[in-house]
Amino acid sequence: MFFKSKFELSTFVAVVVTSIVLKALAVSFLSITPVSDAIAYWNMATSLMETGVMDDGHGNLAFYSAGYPLFLIPFISLFGKTYEVAQFVNVFLGAVSTILLYFCAKTFLKSHFWALISCLAWIFYPPNILYTEYLAKENLMTPLLLGQTLLLLNYQGEKIKTFLLGLIFALGVLVGSAILFTIIPIIFFLINFNKEKSRISLSSISNVLVFFIVFFITLFPWLIYTKSHLGEPVLTTNGGFNLYLGNNKNSTAYYMSIMDTPIADEWYELKREKGELKAFNHLKQLALTHIFENPVSTIKLSIEKVIVFWTPPYHEGKGEKSSGESLIRLVWLVIYSTIISLALGSLFFIRKFNRKHYLILSTILLYCLIHGAIYVIYRYRLPIIPLVIILSTFTSKEIFYNVFRKR
Repeated sequence: MFFKSKFELSTFVAVVVTSIVLKALAVSFLSITPVSDAIAYWNMATSLMETGVMDDGHGNLAFYSAGYPLFLIPFISLFGKTYEVAQFVNVFLGAVSTILLYFCAKTFLKSHFWALISCLAWIFYPPNILYTEYLAKENLMTPLLLGQTLLLLNYQGEKIKTFLLGLIFALGVLVGSAILFTIIPIIFFLINFNKEKSRISLSSISNVLVFFIVFFITLFPWLIYTKSHLGEPVLTTNGGFNLYLGNNKNSTAYYMSIMDTPIADEWYELKREKGELKAFNHLKQLALTHIFENPVSTIKLSIEKVIVFWTPPYHEGKGEKSSGESLIRLVWLVIYSTIISLALGSLFFIRKFNRKHYLILSTILLYCLIHGAIYVIYRYRLPIIPLVIILSTFTSKEIFYNVFRKR
């Protein structure tokens, strides 16, 4: 049974309902016009519905990850082609994330109470509420990453879970390629699901094969689509673009416009001549050349990017701030700083770490490492925050019981 009593069930339902209410209120009261990535995802979904070809509004067929707009299409078809439909899909995804976080935390912490604490920290985390309003892929990446983690926390070599891991990981990669590095703990668990056996068994090998077969079958339709339209089967074409933005002589730790890079003057002409795929591949070669010619500065900048990725949100934002926005930013700073401090504090209890602890920790670190190769946008860390919260709750639990025992 998932719940030991009606009290546990009712408090769980109350937390999920609170998540839905907070996010629905954000959608109802905020009126933020989609721009940049958000409008691109909207264009991708609506253009595929209308023409059969996915276009981001700038003539690119596969620049942005396709998973989120593909997910939106059935809902837009059923309920209407309005931004509000997509935003209320985000409300639903937020509820799913809260549910999955609860079961991840309960499995990890073995406590209904502390699982609820994790969920409360998540549902009141300001960006989690705010990004319901945005048509951002992170709304879908979060439940997929949590679903993947929940399967691994309970993994004992079952073929159905292996199948689901391949499916969810493929969908996660289709939604956001930053998830790709988290394949490492997945493979480790597939091979070493039986802690009592030191050797790799035939069952372990078959699990790896099932995982990759499901993974490639899931991605196959999209790879066929990009092959037919671009000439090569690719997940996205933005890999080279992002690598170049993060690795040119003007690069900083943060995102920069292509117009601020050395290729600015020739970029649009280059793209017209070479087309989407070849132009972005050209940027990848420029980035790799810069990396190999400047290895020391590249490593230093990559370390800076990883540090910046976790920097507390003390930035001011754009434009003049209202008193309400200032208060929200202060609350965000306090909550984030508390969560990160407690998560780091878990290292003081490293002697108590087991496979589940290292799974959570490695997933967090591997997810942020890919941003060390490109650039940092604070929105990118949102999908991993629930796992950080689980670690911070673990620290809180240990501190609480240590103090309680002493008293």
